[in-house]
Amino acid sequence: MRSSHEPCLTSGRIFAFGDFWGILLQQKFTKGIISGEVKAEAWWKPFARAVVAVLTVSPALVLAFVLEKAAYLDGYAAMLLVTLTPSLYGSMCVFFLVDWINVKIGLLEMENDESKDIS
Repeated sequence: MRSSHEPCLTSGRIFAFGDFWGILLQQKFTKGIISGEVKAEAWWKPFARAVVAVLTVSPALVLAFVLEKAAYLDGYAAMLLVTLTPSLYGSMCVFFLVDWINVKIGLLEMENDESKDIS
């Protein structure tokens, strides 16, 4: 019997599913991001990218926290809103949205060799 303090295996599967789709979207919209090398950059850019990552993922964390405290949700709404949505959004952010935003605002520049990329 599983106690209430054990991690749920389903949430791990949700994170893996979000990671998978995040990597696919990342490769589709930012060519060379997986197989490319980071161009020479200033010392502060990795820290700025970390701040962008925290700001991008924080809405999912806030949503999960607020919805978890809402006691009026029934089981299906809680499953969808508390577990599925923040988990998928958070894991896709880590593997796609954060890098895409960093490329768009100029914090991440890649020397991409598209010959190595998956088409």
